Amino acid sequence: MLDAAMGGARYAPSQYHCKENGRLRRRIKPATPCPRVFTLQEAGDAIRAAIRNRRVSRDWVNGFPRRLWHKVGEQWYEASTNAGTAGTYHAYPLEPAGLPVGLQP
Repeated sequence: MLDAAMGGARYAPSQYHCKENGRLRRRIKPATPCPRVFTLQEAGDAIRAAIRNRRVSRDWVNGFPRRLWHKVGEQWYEASTNAGTAGTYHAYPLEPAGLPVGLQP
């Protein structure tokens, strides 16, 4: 199940939080830009690494974990998907207090 999820998971940047050519594509307050710029490859690799490392939620949507977590340096990120776009994730920085109990420092 994890292998299938890894193979089908992909990242889709948020038009509300990810900059393109230095600007947000859509600006609706209070949207904040992502503090780190990921390439599509880096973001997809991070999503697959989270699945491979079993940093996934217990709830799944159409064969994909609903949420997953990945750490880059000292910053944790949470990615989520939903039934309408199962397997397509968007991600955002997360404070350690928002991590599931098993991942909290």
